Amino acid sequence: MRKRWLLTLIAAVPAAAAILTLESCGGVGGPTGPGGGGGGGTSSTFLALLSPAQQAATYVGVAKCAECHSTDSAKVHGGAKLASYKGSVANPKLSIIDQWKQTMHYQKGVTCENCHGPGSLHVADPTNKDKVLTYAHDFADATQAPSNPEGITSPTVCAQCHGPTVDQWKFAKHSLLLTTPVDEAITNPATYGRASRCIACHSGLFRTQIYEEGDINAISDADISKIASNTLHKVPYVATCTTCHDAHSVTGNLTASGQEAQLYHPVANFDPTNVGPGQTPDTFTHFNQICAQCHNGRGTDPGDAKLNTSTARPGMHYSNQYNMLMGVGAVDNGNKGEVTHGSTAGQCSQCHMAGGNHSFVVSYEGCAPCHSIPVAAAKVDTVQAQTLNRLLQLRADLSSWSQAILHDPDLWDYTSFITALGKTPPNQSLIPIGVKRARYNYYFIVNCGDYGVHNYKYVDNLLTIAENNIPGHAQAQGKDYNGLTTAQKKAIIEADRAKSKNDPGVE
Repeated sequence: MRKRWLLTLIAAVPAAAAILTLESCGGVGGPTGPGGGGGGGTSSTFLALLSPAQQAATYVGVAKCAECHSTDSAKVHGGAKLASYKGSVANPKLSIIDQWKQTMHYQKGVTCENCHGPGSLHVADPTNKDKVLTYAHDFADATQAPSNPEGITSPTVCAQCHGPTVDQWKFAKHSLLLTTPVDEAITNPATYGRASRCIACHSGLFRTQIYEEGDINAISDADISKIASNTLHKVPYVATCTTCHDAHSVTGNLTASGQEAQLYHPVANFDPTNVGPGQTPDTFTHFNQICAQCHNGRGTDPGDAKLNTSTARPGMHYSNQYNMLMGVGAVDNGNKGEVTHGSTAGQCSQCHMAGGNHSFVVSYEGCAPCHSIPVAAAKVDTVQAQTLNRLLQLRADLSSWSQAILHDPDLWDYTSFITALGKTPPNQSLIPIGVKRARYNYYFIVNCGDYGVHNYKYVDNLLTIAENNIPGHAQAQGKDYNGLTTAQKKAIIEADRAKSKNDPGVE
């Protein structure tokens, strides 16, 4: 099935992971009621999230919420405290209300109803989800379905106070949805939801509702399918604010500048073991780094034994940025080089979120104090140009070997890519281990998508190893890329990256 990007709202470009600093309200306005907070009158976009019934509800104030949702609550429902009485991820021994009292939200007067909507009908009928803004779900009374069914994880909720930040997010790829893995989790939840955990990084709703706030082992395959369906039809984002931030709790996972941003996970992790060779989906999708929990190669294994058995497509997912950053997961002969960028306090966020920017477009301001902006820009241009040219030469050398030995320039590649060309792949026993090492390193670099910037010394080593592993050090004759523009060169490489995504049309 061809993958499709759904554009949502104004969406346009790149990715990493969100780090929202909770400061003062400065957005489009939010609901107010007893307890204050928000930022003015109720906005129409927020109102659209509420069911028609809840739009007619009245505010009840924090004290009323605390009757059921605080540690001291004596109120019971059906003989037991309400399920949502449970504590937060940050501190399961404290209730949500008690955790909230430690946050910037509490200090700024942002209360339960500023995010969940007016609560009078919820108080009267607490088990009826149609009457409170919660996770996206199917309304028991279809007439009560809101005009915007995204639910509590909608960025509209946060935009009431954090409007400029949400506007930045709209231009990030986190605001898009790659629908194929979500479709697959709907139709085959046991495989794509539970076993491979694809949905954990392709659905912001699933990441929040199950990975951060729930337990995948406690839900059924039908539940996984339903959440995937809600992602596709109601909350179509790879990641929203609540995917990375715990709205109720101070977590102690500080930004690189030392700010409390209520992040579920740290911005840096200097031990890449749990995203290395042989790790399971449960392990690498739970990696304890806010960006790398998804931006890792999913258990890359560059060993010869694996290279001889994994011949259909590259053995790393096209999200191997953290592996590259830390110098792990490629055929490197035990030499990962100097992990310079990976040793910074903010790791990914150092460059992709300079100044807290949530578009995740790299800013050279993040290169300070090690480099001035002009020096950083010049270094990036040089590194990318050198890497691009060497990748093209490596590709040409592989094709040259393939033509000389197999009489076709395309048969060095992985079998699924050859089949996609309408050709018959050779028996993989005919492909020397040196070629398998070289093509693995080629795609490891290509799939990272940065052309050497994350870890240039590692890339330099991988290319040298790949070049030296091609039998006879085959050199392509007559290949001259000097006449091509940088854009034309990148188009060749990006076409191979798109093959890895199984989507020739997606950047």
